[in-house]
Amino acid sequence: MKLLERRIFERAVANRVKLIAYGFRPEKDSLFLERCLLENSFRVTITINRDGDIDGRVFDLSLGEEYQGFRYEGGGEFAAIVREAYVSLLADIREKAFDTECFSSAQANRIARHIERTYCVRPEFLWKKWPGYAVFRNTASGKGFGIIMNIDKARLIPDQKGVVEILNLKLDEDVASLLEEEGFLPAYHQNKDKWVTILLDETVQDSKIFSLIEKSFKLSNISNDWIIPANPNVFDVIAAFKKNPRLRWHRNSSIQQGDYVYIYYTEPYRSILFQCLVEETELSREGEDAKDKWMLLRLVKAYPRGMFNRERLASFSVKAVRGPRRVPKELALELEKT
Repeated sequence: MKLLERRIFERAVANRVKLIAYGFRPEKDSLFLERCLLENSFRVTITINRDGDIDGRVFDLSLGEEYQGFRYEGGGEFAAIVREAYVSLLADIREKAFDTECFSSAQANRIARHIERTYCVRPEFLWKKWPGYAVFRNTASGKGFGIIMNIDKARLIPDQKGVVEILNLKLDEDVASLLEEEGFLPAYHQNKDKWVTILLDETVQDSKIFSLIEKSFKLSNISNDWIIPANPNVFDVIAAFKKNPRLRWHRNSSIQQGDYVYIYYTEPYRSILFQCLVEETELSREGEDAKDKWMLLRLVKAYPRGMFNRERLASFSVKAVRGPRRVPKELALELEKT
């Protein structure tokens, strides 16, 4: 990608649907646009390949050849006019057919998209002094479970140069073992016993980072875990989850999006069988009473029957589950470890 295009499309990602709506047409593995400029004196062709690289060319129709003069600042008044028209077209394409990325590195942007899709959490840029620092906070508890920063790599690794984006996650007892792996470092500017820093330079695979984000999110959500009862004589949750990992469920008004819900199956099981994430709340269907409250649960984990039975729950001061109730911290930790 040439310097001019790189500047205009910095931190922008092509949106194929929007590009086609704009006028781009598919050609093999690329998208192609052709437009005229300056009263049909010039023709512009723009090609965007599958990797998002942009190749823009301007042709002088009176001479029948490619015109390069506009790419050089100080090339004269005429070149400046062509450059202005071309830049205006590129800016319009970016505004209408590209999505803006929050971060510099591709991996940091993939992580941000994953967090938004999975936990409905967007990055918060809180500090004017550090515009590249973004916090991810649990919307239910208000606690941060991750932060992306762009820093001088030498602050982490002596003799290293350049700026690198990092992700800090709270992982408690997992920190020590992770520090033995490539791409993991003692937490930058946070508690080194409970947090860890991950280099976002493709050293660590996305799938590994996603699983650690899940752990950090759960730790931030520890005071917002719930146990709810399920009666198999009324509704067979086991069979329902075999058909679909998502269920619509009556909601207590205190349960919020992002909370974790543990389903306690009554007789004959008398055990916690499922861990679910509350993906949506305030669901309704046509014809339902507006007072009815619903939530959408996504199955996260299933527990063996009897592992968290009534007797074991009693040891954590959970002696009965007659309705939604919060999970004690010690029990939440045990459920998470399993």
